[in-house]
Amino acid sequence: MQLYHCRVCRLQFYDVAQPAEPAVQQSAEGTRETIAVAEPADDDFTVIGPAMTIRGRVSSQEDIIVHGDIDGDVRMPAHRLTIGTAGRVRGDVLAAEVMALGTIEGNVDARKKFTIGAGGSIQGNLRTPSLSIEEGAFVKGRIETA
Repeated sequence: MQLYHCRVCRLQFYDVAQPAEPAVQQSAEGTRETIAVAEPADDDFTVIGPAMTIRGRVSSQEDIIVHGDIDGDVRMPAHRLTIGTAGRVRGDVLAAEVMALGTIEGNVDARKKFTIGAGGSIQGNLRTPSLSIEEGAFVKGRIETA
């Protein structure tokens, strides 16, 4: 089995789908382990599951999909935040794009686009250049489009 190290989440894992190859190579100096690094793909994203609650500030260098709860500020100015129907964010959000199908309780600064779907809600001030609100969405706060 091949041992991999993920640079993004720093986990180590074995690829059990590959045929078993020796993970140890012999050299003149002794035994060394061959380590391959899992490179993140262009469409990488992090999923926060429905049973997960995160308390504290969240920063990310990739897209995030929230089906659980985040109690704290979210800062990801170059990436997309998607809040699922059961997802909830309590804190200020700074992201390139935000799609709210669940609940946001805090101020939102969406640098490119903000979309709130039917059944989604935001309680806080919103700042974005592009805004889309579906019928059935709840918005309470000041909206600034620039």
